[in-house]
Amino acid sequence: VVLLALVDLVFSRLLTGFEGSLNNMTILRVARLARLTKMMRLLRLLRLRIFKELALMVKGVIAGLRTLIWALVLLVFVTYALGVLLRQTVGEAGIRVDDKYGTVLFDSMPWSMFFVFRCFTTDCDLPDGTPLVAHLYEALGV
Repeated sequence: VVLLALVDLVFSRLLTGFEGSLNNMTILRVARLARLTKMMRLLRLLRLRIFKELALMVKGVIAGLRTLIWALVLLVFVTYALGVLLRQTVGEAGIRVDDKYGTVLFDSMPWSMFFVFRCFTTDCDLPDGTPLVAHLYEALGV
C-alpha cells in the first residue's frame, strides 16, 4: 500500500510538469484503483471477534445519523413554514430598518428563512446587532 502511494505521488509530481496529454493516463488510474482495493481489504478485519465493539459503535453512529437527518428535515420544514408566514405578513409591510445596511425585514423568502433560522439557533439580531423584536415592536406594535 505504501509503495503504491509512493508511486502515485511520483507519477503525479512528474505529470504536473506536462500539459494535457499525460494527465489522463490509465496506468495511474489503475494504480489508484489497486491502492483503493487494498485499503478495502482492511475492512475485512472488522469481521474479527476482537473488533465486535468497534463494529457496534459504527452501527450506532450510522443509526444516530439517520435520526439526525430527520431532525434536520424537520428543522428545514419548520423554518420554511415560518419563513413563508413571516414573508406574507411582515414582509408585505416593507419595514426598512434604519441601519448602515438598509435592511428590509423579511423582503424575500431566503432572507425570511435565514432570519427564522437565526432566531432558532442563536439570537434574533439583525446584521448590525440590534434585536429584531425591537424593530418589529417599533414598526408594528406587536
